[in-house]
Amino acid sequence: TVSDVSLEVLGKRPRKAKEQHLSQKTKNLLIQRGEFKRRDPNSDANRSEYSRLNKLVKKSSKLDDNNWAVRVATDLEEAASKGQQREGWAKIRKISGKNKKAQASTV
Repeated sequence: TVSDVSLEVLGKRPRKAKEQHLSQKTKNLLIQRGEFKRRDPNSDANRSEYSRLNKLVKKSSKLDDNNWAVRVATDLEEAASKGQQREGWAKIRKISGKNKKAQASTV
């Protein structure tokens, strides 16, 4: 088929790297929570420990998200104060996920 041939000729499209905003502490908590999830879920000790780790993961990820938002807002404020409107709007478009213009169909 066409898709098989195109995959063979072109290969897979590389993924775009996303900005990582989770701290190492949160990543370690996620790993610990995953280990407890794979253990016996019927044990009261495992259930309570998993619940505790789950709460910590939620708190830590919320804190990381807030820190990321503050960092992005600071970058936008710096760009605006320096008169770099183009860079500021480019960052806003990147965050919102909106493309500048839709590509026309070439069929």
